[in-house]
Amino acid sequence: MLLPIIFTLINLSLLPIFILLIKRSPLWVSFIFLLAIIPESIFVSFYTLISFGGAFGPGILSFCASALIVPVIFVAWLIMGLRLFPQLDQTRRMVYGIGGIIILLAQAAPILGNYGIGGYCDAKAKDYGNVIVEIIQRYQEDKEAYPEEIANLVPDYLPSAPAYNCMGSLGLQHDSLVADYEIKQCQGKPALATQSADGSRDIWYDFETGQWLNASFFDSGCF
Repeated sequence: MLLPIIFTLINLSLLPIFILLIKRSPLWVSFIFLLAIIPESIFVSFYTLISFGGAFGPGILSFCASALIVPVIFVAWLIMGLRLFPQLDQTRRMVYGIGGIIILLAQAAPILGNYGIGGYCDAKAKDYGNVIVEIIQRYQEDKEAYPEEIANLVPDYLPSAPAYNCMGSLGLQHDSLVADYEIKQCQGKPALATQSADGSRDIWYDFETGQWLNASFFDSGCF
């Protein structure tokens, strides 16, 4: 729980530090400061996603803090900009505007991580799942019944239990980035199931409708 608090305090300090630099330091110092924010924001984005824990992990603290902080920082940026602009030359005004956008994106990094990276991973999990669906349908045609579990597909239809790492091309490894697949019963019929990257939703494929459907822990059923 300590990391989300540290990230929040860091993000809260970004705008005051940037304003101090833009007023009193050479422009190259401001540029270096803004560049340093980018890797920190990327790290926070991934951290929030992999630690979200289905809305019960430490990542939810970063996510909620971000939702509260972004509008506050935006208003503060506008107000300070109105006060500072008469004191700044044209170049520093431009840097202040660009820097403000970077800082606002840094504040929103936990949200962008959860919905941006998480949404991408969920979409890729469905794409990979469509390949498994085709294999299951081939099994059903051959056996005239759906497999009771994924293991029934191995080794005749699949070489091993399927899993897809949405960030595998970047060499990133974490359980939250890997989609595992199961065959489960839903409303008395078989369905292919996996989980969203943030762990907050089950993602189901309904063989009857041919659609992917989401169900969170707030929902009473699977579809």
